[in-house]
Amino acid sequence: MSQFTYIKRAFQLAKLAGNRCTPNPRVGSVIVHKNQILGEGYHERFGEAHAEVNALESITAINKKYLAQSKLYVSLEPCNHQGKTPPCTIAIRDAGIPEVEVAAVDPSEKISGSGILDLESMGINVITTEKWPFVEIPHKAFQTVERYGRPRIILKFAQSKDGFMGKSDEQVWFTNAWSKRLVHQWRSRTSAILVGIGTVLVDNPSLTTRFGYGQNPLRIVPDFNHRLDPSMNIFSEETPVWVISKTTPEREFSLNHVTRKLIPKGLELPEFLNKELFEAGINTLLVEGGKKILSSYIASKYWDEIRVFTGSKKLSSGIPSPLLSGHKKYKDLDILGDRLEIFLPEEKG
Repeated sequence: MSQFTYIKRAFQLAKLAGNRCTPNPRVGSVIVHKNQILGEGYHERFGEAHAEVNALESITAINKKYLAQSKLYVSLEPCNHQGKTPPCTIAIRDAGIPEVEVAAVDPSEKISGSGILDLESMGINVITTEKWPFVEIPHKAFQTVERYGRPRIILKFAQSKDGFMGKSDEQVWFTNAWSKRLVHQWRSRTSAILVGIGTVLVDNPSLTTRFGYGQNPLRIVPDFNHRLDPSMNIFSEETPVWVISKTTPEREFSLNHVTRKLIPKGLELPEFLNKELFEAGINTLLVEGGKKILSSYIASKYWDEIRVFTGSKKLSSGIPSPLLSGHKKYKDLDILGDRLEIFLPEEKG
C-alpha cells in the first residue's frame, strides 16, 4: 500500500472525534509494519490521550516486538510539550519507532515544527508532506484558529429549485431524509451553530445531533427585540445556548445553560462572534441561516466554506436565497435527488 493509504486512514480516524476534542485539533494516527497495520487511534476527547498514544496502546502485546521496524503515520505534527497529557514525541521515542510521517506541521506557536525537530534530534527519521490528493483535512478548524484568530466558519442553507430558501410565516422543507442526516453529521463535527431569530420563530428547531453521532454543539441565536420564549426547542436538552442581544430584557431566562451576550453598539455580528468564540475556545461555527445572517457573513468575507442544498420542489415565491460572491465551486454532489454544492473562497484551495 502507498503512503497515501495510511495518511488517508489517519484522516478518517481523526474525524471520528467529532467535536469532542475541541479546542484541540482532530488527529488520527496509524502504525504500520511491512504494509500491515499494527495499531491505530485518534484523539477521542479533550484532555485525554492523543492519537499517537492511543495508536501505540492499541497494539497487542505479541506485536510490540515489531515496533522497532515500524512506521508511524499521523495527520498532524506530534506535540512536544507537557499539557493535559505528556508529550507524544516522548511516547514515540520510548516505543522505539524509527520513522514518522507527518501530514501537516502544527501551526500553533507552542509547536510549529519543534515537534518534528525534537523527533529528529532523537534519531527518528521524519517525513513531512502537506499536499495530499484529498482535501478533507480534519484539522482545518485548528489551522484557521491559529492563523486568523477566529473559528472556521461554514455557511449552509437549503433552497427550492427556483431559488427560494423559505417563507416568512411557515416552515418549508426542501431536502430529503438523507440530506437531513448529513446535516446532523456536520453538526456533530461542529463546535457551535448559529441561526437567525426568524428561523427560530418559524421553524422552532432543536439544532441538535439527534440523527447523527456526537455531542450537541453550542447553539447561538441573535434576539435583539427579546422575542424568544424559554419553552422553544432551542432551549431543550440542557445543551448550552448563547442569546445575542443589544440590551438586557426586563425578565431574564431562568435557565442555567443559557448565557446572554450583549453586542456592543456599532459592532457587526460576525466580528463580535469571531472574538467571543475564539476566546471561548470554539474552533468551528456552522451558520444555518436565515438570509440576513448568511448575507452578513458573505459580505464580511468571514467564511471558509458554503454548502448549498437544492431540492426538487419549486416555491414560486418566498424569501430569495442569498447571493453568493467571491467564491468558486469545489464540489457538486447528488444526495439521492437533492443537489449539494460546496463553494470555497476564491483565494483558497
